[in-house]
Amino acid sequence: MRNLYIASCTEDGGVFRYSFDHEGNMKFQDKVSLSMPMYMKIYDEKMYALLRAPFDDDRSGLVTFDIENTGALINPSEIVSTMGEVACHLSVSQKGIYVANYISSTVTKMPSLKVFHSGKGVNKVRQSVAHPHFVSLTPDNKYLCVCDLGLDAVITYDWDLNEISRTFVPKGHGARHLVFSDDGKYAFTANEIMSTVTAFKYYDGEFECIDTISGIKEEDLSSTSAAIRYNNGYIYVSNRGNDTISKISFDVNRLELMEEYFVYGKSPRDFIIHNDYIICTNELSNTVSVLCEKDNKVTLVNKINIDRPLCVTFL
Repeated sequence: MRNLYIASCTEDGGVFRYSFDHEGNMKFQDKVSLSMPMYMKIYDEKMYALLRAPFDDDRSGLVTFDIENTGALINPSEIVSTMGEVACHLSVSQKGIYVANYISSTVTKMPSLKVFHSGKGVNKVRQSVAHPHFVSLTPDNKYLCVCDLGLDAVITYDWDLNEISRTFVPKGHGARHLVFSDDGKYAFTANEIMSTVTAFKYYDGEFECIDTISGIKEEDLSSTSAAIRYNNGYIYVSNRGNDTISKISFDVNRLELMEEYFVYGKSPRDFIIHNDYIICTNELSNTVSVLCEKDNKVTLVNKINIDRPLCVTFL
């Protein structure tokens, strides 16, 4: 039995905690009320949650909870500003707490260091300004990497937000999220605007683009990619619009789309993989679906209703 946390991004939403067993069953445990939580990260027995706009202005906020032995979230901290608008992703480690602020085009090292992204992309609607959307440590624990959807860029920083390198996905594709291979030698971006996936070589703060493919079998300009995961040697990416999760193989030089799995919901924003199970938050259908993948086929095991679920994570 594991604890599963789901962020419901409504004004009267919060973080829902469910138990999750080996048969894919989910049982409600409790809820912590929060206004519009966007993203969560667990580190060192604490839960860190980003709130879209908890203050009188448009600034986003960060709140921290202790995690009890049962998995319950207790002792909430004061909400502190992320020094930006629409904070959508964060990284928490011994190196610090870093936040990507999508609308204000900034990356913050909490509590007070900030860097501004400038520039724009070729898509006049989606890329009129920079849009940091993802922030994470590199697997060698030397650097911070940021995906900027507005700039089509993967940017590497040192711990004080001094830029080290900048690498690009194809113009207009919109790099949204990134995941590394288990050996840390390769990275893969989910490119939101064109529903593509790009593969990179990674070494010591530098990325080298290798290949880009569509994450969906049939072209659909209304479909946008969201979350990306690496599991058992395969890349998985969620597609909002055709409402699938794609399974992609990689052989060091080439990506190949293998399967597309329907998520039994609308607009899969986030998902995690645990053993044979894929737990997916479907933002526009207000559902969370539990899928079981076996022999390149998926079956629906469970589905629950939660208003606007954006993020899901395990303890």
